[in-house]
Amino acid sequence: MMRYLPWTWLFLIAGVASSYDQPTPFNIDYSPECALVLKQSKGGPPFKRTLDAGLSYLADYIPSWQNENIDQTCIRYEDINRALHEARRKFGEEVPYEVKELSSVYPKVNHVAIPAEILLETVRILAHRFGLSVDAIAHGLPQVDTSKTAIKEICPTFLQPVKCEISRYRTLSGMCNNLDNPSWGSARSAMIRFIPPAYADGISIPRRSFDGSPLPSPRVVSLVMHHDVSEHDFGICNMIAAWGQMLDHDLTRAAPSLDTRRRSIECCKTPADRRHYNCYPVDIPQDDPFYKFFDRRCMNFARSLAGLQPGCRLGPRWQTNAISAYIDGNFIYGSNEEVASRLREFKGGRLKTSPLYRNLGLKDLLPMKTVDPDLGCIARPRNMYCFDAGDDRVNEQLQLAVMHVIMMREHNRLAEGLAHVNPHWDDETLYQEARHILSAELQQVTYNEFLPIVLGHQTMKKYDLNPLTKGYYNGYSPKINAGIRSAFQASAYRFGHSLLPDVTERYNKFHERIESIRLSRQLLQPYDLYKPGIVDTFILGLINQEAYRMDPSITTEVTNHLFEKPGDNFGMDLAAINVQRAREHGLPGYNAFREYCGLPKIRDFYDLSGSIPNNTIHKYANLYKTVDDIDLWTIGIAEYPIPGAVVGPTFACLIGEQFANIRRGDRFWYENHGWPSAFSPEQLQEIRKVRLARILCDNADEMLTVQFNAMVMADPHTNPRLDCGTDDIPRLDLSKWRDTNYKK
Repeated sequence: MMRYLPWTWLFLIAGVASSYDQPTPFNIDYSPECALVLKQSKGGPPFKRTLDAGLSYLADYIPSWQNENIDQTCIRYEDINRALHEARRKFGEEVPYEVKELSSVYPKVNHVAIPAEILLETVRILAHRFGLSVDAIAHGLPQVDTSKTAIKEICPTFLQPVKCEISRYRTLSGMCNNLDNPSWGSARSAMIRFIPPAYADGISIPRRSFDGSPLPSPRVVSLVMHHDVSEHDFGICNMIAAWGQMLDHDLTRAAPSLDTRRRSIECCKTPADRRHYNCYPVDIPQDDPFYKFFDRRCMNFARSLAGLQPGCRLGPRWQTNAISAYIDGNFIYGSNEEVASRLREFKGGRLKTSPLYRNLGLKDLLPMKTVDPDLGCIARPRNMYCFDAGDDRVNEQLQLAVMHVIMMREHNRLAEGLAHVNPHWDDETLYQEARHILSAELQQVTYNEFLPIVLGHQTMKKYDLNPLTKGYYNGYSPKINAGIRSAFQASAYRFGHSLLPDVTERYNKFHERIESIRLSRQLLQPYDLYKPGIVDTFILGLINQEAYRMDPSITTEVTNHLFEKPGDNFGMDLAAINVQRAREHGLPGYNAFREYCGLPKIRDFYDLSGSIPNNTIHKYANLYKTVDDIDLWTIGIAEYPIPGAVVGPTFACLIGEQFANIRRGDRFWYENHGWPSAFSPEQLQEIRKVRLARILCDNADEMLTVQFNAMVMADPHTNPRLDCGTDDIPRLDLSKWRDTNYKK
């Protein structure tokens, strides 16, 4: 039975008076009980962000001569406690006892969301009571020392100061990667931001137009801006999108709002006045050229769960990242001990598999998902299961499941190789060392092969993203928060949706096309992988099929048929979902991010000339009231790519900065030294030899050749296919991991 933290006595513990005094302008004889002091020049505008006319949270002595023309308001600790008390009573749900547990399993994201919602209501009460401006909410309230309030009693333990142990291996949750700020980048922590949010009320209501009116329906944005006229990019192959999605599932998971059965909240079938408070469905116009044939006026959509910052700071709504923000392979292993244990064989350091076709000389598949087998899949055939992995989105797309198969096999290959080199190592050591190496391989391939294609060499150099070729990296800083930025998760890193093809192609080992399958038929339906030998044909498809060009066009396979159930003939709209997600996350418009990235501010629509195609400019001008309203994702994928890159300048900036923070803020980064996790110089040089091509060769069933750069189309002169059986594609020498200190 779930236990809850009592709330009736928390208020009294904080020493709150039984009667409440209405707030008054701050007097020079202030009380040291001020949690926050707001200052405003008399006759001036509302509280500003600057130091002189803005926010001060220090209840220091202010000489009277400095106060002649300044109005000041003191928000006392008891004011905050009173607001918290009211918020708990109004919200109704009790705070689960699990928030006080400190493990990788508990609290779960839905436990964290309850105090998060209570604190949002607390902010609403304070904002109304004290007439707080948007600036005061965004920049003042987060400065309050909540440890001096009753908030501390409902704040999850993992978000408060904890003692960390220095270990050779990462925690599964990402906790204690940063020893000074243990929750930074960890699972269940809140995403952070490049720039302050633009909620309509300054707190939580999704963004609206600058004049307060509704923004255009995300479905209309999709119809006008993202119709399907895609062209191929003859340079890159579909592996770029497959790696990008796999990597995304290693970095980000906006915690979804689920019902008691862990299914998506149903918002369209419920009357508006009875919907869940996190419902935010997409309106479909009556004359929609596609959905009108199915009598659809509503697309299901629920908001991401609210999150909490370290110390449970007050402020606008944050979103929870359910997984660790580090490149650590959590999509393989899981972000908590419960998932990790479920996936382990506990023999020889190996992960569980489905050894269905060993008698045919074929490698194993992922383990079957036998518990709650229909969760995360559709149209499951009788006596057939979806797959289980560290991330429960493994079955979203068949090619994603293929990448999971490859990485599971790579872990087991490493574990078996290490056991051969060190037969005295036990299961735990083999598991952890294989995990340690595979995490490094993921980092090496991402920064050495993937990011240079996406960002181009200029951006790679600007953000210091290029891996070293020798020696150790000295860029680690405990002051850098590697946590995921909301604009990266909800917009910039969704650039890959523009690259998706209409069909998935399969090829044989001679690089000859076998068949094409509609993309929508492979979403949430990974069952083809049960056919013997078919994994190779999908891998070969990824390296032989051209990706689509980066542009506003999105295939109808995901704008009309996303997660389509058999027999329905319609699905959801990924482009509309992207726009809606960014709005509910409070992301400011495109112009704000241009300014953040040092690009010229757009004053009117025609200032966009040279940044996006002219015909696209006219569409935006007809769709949005002002350039400041344009949603980040819709125009981010429309920007002309920078030289040698897939993405344009705004997305290059946001993606580049995020990956710079991931590298600089990761204490376990594979190039670092001076920590127990560091590789020896010889081991590090072996990691630097790793190529995706070699990982594919080693873990496919009978792949003969693959191009050296597996994310770029093969070319006999610039990117030739090489023999998997030779050392033309370098191999990782595990003898460098021999334990020389072991004595028989």
